[in-house]
Amino acid sequence: PPPGEGEKKPLHYEAIFRSACTLLLDVASSEHSFLTSFFGDADSFDHVFGKSIFFAMENLEQHLVTSWDAVGCLLLVHVNTAQRDAMAARPVPLLANFFARVQVLVWSRFKAIMEAHVQSVSAFMPSGKAPETAPHYVARRYAELV
Repeated sequence: PPPGEGEKKPLHYEAIFRSACTLLLDVASSEHSFLTSFFGDADSFDHVFGKSIFFAMENLEQHLVTSWDAVGCLLLVHVNTAQRDAMAARPVPLLANFFARVQVLVWSRFKAIMEAHVQSVSAFMPSGKAPETAPHYVARRYAELV
């Protein structure tokens, strides 16, 4: 079932991405079996699914450009790995390039997010005027990250 079906609460992008990838994988598998049984080969698979795969990649890129959620990126990596494993269990590896590109996009965004966090922590210099009674600034930044 689609995520949040019958519920009124907002969904995280990771849940939507998982459902969309599962649907894409299921439809691609059934379409591939139809193409091979009806036409004898699946050479037109890229022609049939090109726009769908392009739309999924474009949607992911738009989300990643505006996201600063490191934990969300790690969840997307985990979802992508699980989907890739599910694809590998099927007889024909159809969307291998799609999942490889998703992996590269998400890891590169995660790296950029973490570099920004490290730069932010290293650039922060606490003022030494008065002793702080608050938690250490690195601990606060880590709590904000997680």
